[in-house]
Amino acid sequence: MTINVLVIDSRACQRAHTQAALNQAGDMYCEAAEDVDDALKHLEAGSWDVVVCALPACEHGNTNLIDAIIGCGERPDLVLTTHGDPILLTNTMRLAQAHGIRVRGYAVDPISPNVLLGLVISQGTSAPCSQARAPSPRIPAEEVAAALARGEIQVRFLPQSACRAHDQEIIAAEARLSWHHPLHGWLDMRDLVRLVTGTEHACVLFHHSLRRIGEAMVLWRQYDFHPAVSCIVPLCLLNRSDSPEGLETALNRYGLHARDITFELDLPDLDPNGLQALAARLLLLRQQGVEFSIRNYGATGTTLANLIDLPVSEIKLASDLINGIGFDPLVQRVVSGIVALAKALDMRVVATSVQRRSDVEMLATLGCDFAEGPVVGGPCAPDALARLNQDRTRQDAAASGSLHPHSISQGRRSP
Repeated sequence: MTINVLVIDSRACQRAHTQAALNQAGDMYCEAAEDVDDALKHLEAGSWDVVVCALPACEHGNTNLIDAIIGCGERPDLVLTTHGDPILLTNTMRLAQAHGIRVRGYAVDPISPNVLLGLVISQGTSAPCSQARAPSPRIPAEEVAAALARGEIQVRFLPQSACRAHDQEIIAAEARLSWHHPLHGWLDMRDLVRLVTGTEHACVLFHHSLRRIGEAMVLWRQYDFHPAVSCIVPLCLLNRSDSPEGLETALNRYGLHARDITFELDLPDLDPNGLQALAARLLLLRQQGVEFSIRNYGATGTTLANLIDLPVSEIKLASDLINGIGFDPLVQRVVSGIVALAKALDMRVVATSVQRRSDVEMLATLGCDFAEGPVVGGPCAPDALARLNQDRTRQDAAASGSLHPHSISQGRRSP
């Protein structure tokens, strides 16, 4: 599938260089515009997957561009650059996201074609798990079950590394399920959970996750690789009266222990009236050694009260909080405050969708424990993840002068 890219850059040489680099990348078609008015003509004349705006941040021009993208039948994603006022850049990100436009990230000016190429394809065909679209309510739960029986629902593992470490060892991984629906495209774990919530298929889907995690851990032991693992647990299963016994039985069935896995909670899907009942069941499971994490913390549907009411040991910061972390003082102060609160409650903090090493360094400065996203690696099959970790430990050993690469010790992550 060809990715259509529109680059907006007022600098003729830079514009031509960027356009040539993207056109040579393969499976990509790129055109260039010199300003917003020129870009509007391109947007009206064709269909675009990604718009790269390399203009200095300008409130009037960016507003016109956002309005033009909103008017497109198929809204393209947006990539921005950091030259100009960083506050205006962040405001552009927020304005775009408020109107349902996906912002893939930003590139530091002067633009590196390799960095830009990574942003353009980061949520294209090479990364299906992050390309999920909202599922249609007409997809019945039985169709998900049939896809599961046919082996169409994939399990990949998204790696995490420690923010404060100088090495790139993979210390944990999030298990992600995805399914390519013939009509609706890629659906991720959250989409799938919503489709089966309230049906018997929710339990089947969850067991499928645990089975694949158990198989992965058996394979990883052959590589002396012992990452902690996390996965989404459907809230409808936790609200059952037999959830403590049922979860323990499921873990035992697939050779797993409570210390091996952290269960992620997607709270926007939670009925506020059921919060107290859920908290009581989580507390019982917590007493058995099961740990829980709040996904997308900072997004709509998560509150400070969640940290008090729910016995969780980890929060995963929403990707919207990470946009601009490398340069925007406001974003940095917000993240610093959330991290300080989490630490006061003895919780780990994971930053998601982190795109560059400089962002990791800033997150480490702010006290964040772990990072996941393009800077660490994309979703991998279990064997590919183990080989990736082997390569990185060898590189770290060579850089440090050690003769023997070290491996990650078994057990739960700790800040």
